[in-house]
Amino acid sequence: MALNAIPVHAIERIEILSDGAGALYPGSPGGAINIVLRHGFEGATAWAGTERPARPGSEFENVGGMWGGKVGRGRLTFGVDGFRQAEIRRKNRPHTAASWTDGGSFAGTSGVSVGGNTVLITDGKGTATREDDETVARPLGECSGRGYTGVLSNPFSQPGSGCGFAWADIAWIDDHPRSGLYRLFAEFDHPISKGVTFHAAARFSQGQTKFRYAPSVGAISFDFSDNPSQALQDFRTGLLNGLDLPTGLNADNVTAVNLRHRFTAHGNRDWTTDLLEYDLTAGLRGHLWSGIGYDTHVRSEYSSTRQRGAYFVSESLIRDAIVDGSYYLEDPLNPPEARAEAHRQAIRDTTLRQKHNVSTSIRSAQLALNGPGAALPGGPMRWAAGLEVNHREERNIQTYRGPSGTHDVSDVVGQGGTSYSGERLRWSVFGELRLPVHRDWTVALAARHDRYDDVGPTWSYQASTVWRPHKALSLRGSWQTGRRPASLSNLNSPTSEYFPRVCDTKTWTGPLADCPRNQLDAVTGGNPELEPSKAQAYTIGAKATLGPAFVSADWFRIEESETPGNLSDQKIVDIDARGGSLPPGAAVIREGTLITRIVNPIVNSGESETSGVNVRAGARWKFGELDTGFDLRWLHVLDQESKVGGIVQPGDFPRNRIHATLSAGPGLRGDGWVVDWHIRAITEHSNIDNSGRFETWVGHDIALTWRNVMGVQDLALRGGVFNLGDAGPQTDTSNPGSYFSRYDAVRGRTFYLSLKAKW
Repeated sequence: MALNAIPVHAIERIEILSDGAGALYPGSPGGAINIVLRHGFEGATAWAGTERPARPGSEFENVGGMWGGKVGRGRLTFGVDGFRQAEIRRKNRPHTAASWTDGGSFAGTSGVSVGGNTVLITDGKGTATREDDETVARPLGECSGRGYTGVLSNPFSQPGSGCGFAWADIAWIDDHPRSGLYRLFAEFDHPISKGVTFHAAARFSQGQTKFRYAPSVGAISFDFSDNPSQALQDFRTGLLNGLDLPTGLNADNVTAVNLRHRFTAHGNRDWTTDLLEYDLTAGLRGHLWSGIGYDTHVRSEYSSTRQRGAYFVSESLIRDAIVDGSYYLEDPLNPPEARAEAHRQAIRDTTLRQKHNVSTSIRSAQLALNGPGAALPGGPMRWAAGLEVNHREERNIQTYRGPSGTHDVSDVVGQGGTSYSGERLRWSVFGELRLPVHRDWTVALAARHDRYDDVGPTWSYQASTVWRPHKALSLRGSWQTGRRPASLSNLNSPTSEYFPRVCDTKTWTGPLADCPRNQLDAVTGGNPELEPSKAQAYTIGAKATLGPAFVSADWFRIEESETPGNLSDQKIVDIDARGGSLPPGAAVIREGTLITRIVNPIVNSGESETSGVNVRAGARWKFGELDTGFDLRWLHVLDQESKVGGIVQPGDFPRNRIHATLSAGPGLRGDGWVVDWHIRAITEHSNIDNSGRFETWVGHDIALTWRNVMGVQDLALRGGVFNLGDAGPQTDTSNPGSYFSRYDAVRGRTFYLSLKAKW
């Protein structure tokens, strides 16, 4: 389930399960996360908090409360909390705001689209394959007013000029919508008889988000090479006669026209999304005979997002309106008076609204047993085993409607995605043994078998061991292997569109660092023949403790193969540019030199290898009344490689991720105040085609925690600053519009304060 369904103050701790049968769920190695909720809470607590970034956007408030106590012979805990958070608008952050030079080139822009009002014209002078046809660009209309940048040169690296549009001055930042959510949870347990306890839990959340993007941008192509209709010929003549065409090029020679047009008069694209999620569990736990414990329960989980979008455009209808002249293409915000009524009617006729409903429903039942086994030199062995049945159903239904009825997503300008539905039934059996073969040596074995009704059986195995040659030193290692089924979306999704940003290395001859990465049309789709993928992981490590200090290090290697995957879109274009052989089904489709579509299928041909070292260190010291502490977490990646169809995928990765905390204060071990200084760092790495770098990012947080404020028992105050140095996201040195949107980096310097009371 999602963390959104759990009030944050109801969480006691979050565990990372790296071994045992639980870490194998759901049929592959890699570990699992176990969220442990508060149990046995007595009394009542309430809290409130606020966060305020230094720049506008992402302001946050939350409030909540929780109560726990005895009810008859049982116990009940319930809580409620809620929050609201403002959106972040791209224009309010320096790394996402639109930038350009008046009269400059598209190559030097950020947050600016060729699709303001640009015409790309292809002549018919090439060979029969049309690969040698030439393309030239021209702006259409005045290219002035709200949102437009004026005329800029070399759109899509093509000769000529175009009309740009500063979409980033309108759009909000992805993953930072305006949002609000409230959450409820309750846990109850009650003894039924000796050795039998009934337990139940319910978690519920409901909320809403709002998001905005710039008006739709269309890439509408007109092909005149094969006996065009008279209406198309008249449209071509009327469109091109008003443009400053190169010498020797006239309308009759033009074989294709590609419009990149922003539908500003239709309005900004707005989305409202309603969120709903619940998780219900009920069961029995207790003990049987000879120390054998059991836990059996049934569980129902449900999550849904119901999205409503407005101001989309039908490509087929707007195409007809452009050709017949009812839609005023040159300046949609300011049509001539004689054409204004027809233009407004064309907008009404071509405007669509979206409904996008996504839901996941999971029903499961489980029986788990555990108990002691035979006595070994290091103590009694322990075992656990269980059975589980799980039914999962997913629905992802997207519809667009307008005055003329329902439209397929392929007919919606600038939109992608697809509708699909799928379900699967899984039967599972799992087991685990812990063998203390010596008082200083423990071995753990685990296995899991899953049988799916759609992809068949999978197995997962794990072996781990810990040896303590000295009380201050332990050595450990593990091995895991397993198979994982493809997702329901990868199996069931029909062909869908998406819009990657790609450098056309076939037409661009300058330095890669200066190559514009234009947003292009691409298609992919699900594959019902996908097989379960393979995964294998190894770790070897040690931990040493010396007084108040400790240090641990673990080497790891993770190998995956036969994973569902796509080539990177940039790699497909690069292979095509040098005349190489693409994997089956992949293609780059061009009109002349202009890319009109990339075809990128999903196949069982992905593989990856990652190895590295995970280091953890910490210490505690006491200086009189002052307690101090240090904690370090360092992940160093030694090697990482990804392939699809045997082709190494481009891109780099950060070699180091570091999180260090220095703490000081008399309250480090109890009451009083504590100051924490957090340092987080991610080292530099290259962009996908090695034309630029994402530079090292370092963030600092300062926090003050004060328990029993002013002597008031159980009153706690916490405040501080996230991202004290206001470090922005890691940004591509060759393309400022490309960045990693880590949460604190996007928000910038943020002040926060919270208060919590218990009684």
